[in-house]
Parts: sequence; C-alpha cells; structure tokens
Amino acid sequence: MAGDQLGRRGCNVTISVTLEGADELAAALKKIGKQSGPATTKIANATAVELQGNIKKRILRGPNTGRTYKRGTISHTASSPGQAPATDTGRLVGSVYFDSARGSFGAAVATVGSKLAYALHLEYGTRNMKPRPVWEPEAKKAQVKFIKRINAYLERATK
Repeated sequence: MAGDQLGRRGCNVTISVTLEGADELAAALKKIGKQSGPATTKIANATAVELQGNIKKRILRGPNTGRTYKRGTISHTASSPGQAPATDTGRLVGSVYFDSARGSFGAAVATVGSKLAYALHLEYGTRNMKPRPVWEPEAKKAQVKFIKRINAYLERATK
C-alpha cells in the first residue's frame, strides 16, 4: 500500500487510500463481474460500521488520566494529550455517524465522521490544547482490516 492520506474536510476526518497493484485489482474485479460491486460495498460498509463502533468505544472507555475538574457538582477527568478524548456530556460520542454512498465510477464510499467542530480540535489539537487523537489511529487499523477483507474476497471470488 502506498500513498495513504489522512485529510480534513469540514469537521470530518476523511481517508483516502491508494493501493499498490490497482491495475491488478481492477482486472480481478472485472473478471468477477457485476457481483463485485455489492460485495465490495458490503465490505466497505462493514469496515466503516466497525470503525464507528471502535471510535465510540475508545471515547467511552479511555484511560482518562488527565486533569480532574468540577463544573458545579459534576466532576470530570479529562484525557491526557495523546489519548482518545474522555467523554464528558456524551455529545461527541453521540455525534459519531456512518454514511454510505457511491463515489466516482460507482465506487463504494463509506464515511465515518462527526459534524461537531470540536471533534476536529480534539483530534489535531489547537494552539492551547495538545491532540487527543481517536479518528486517525482507529482509521489506520480499519484500513488494514479493509485491505485484508478485500484480498480475502478476491481470493474466494477468483478461484
């Protein structure tokens, strides 16, 4: 795999993957025929739903070893820099969504994101706060799983 890119679009973290051997992949998918479209869409969607769940789990179950502070009678322990954000009100974890669509050339596009501006601030940090990454580390793991799943599908389908 070459050319991984993690970029920012709005408040969503988007992932673009360039695979080595794209010509071979296209030839294999063409050989399989029309059945490859629904199968690859299913793999993309399953991987994205799993990614969505993993992001939520990391936010909800993080180690929360940062500073503890009070707002009124409620106490909250924040995450430390480099850890996934610690849930406080549940708004961030509740905003994590999954969407499926068709991209250029009919390719499956699965998006996991949040429309909350502070999701981006937590992921990459600000001038006054160090990053609390959760999207990028989980997306990298999901990318590996996605490629394995596609390869397994191709092996089964081309036998």
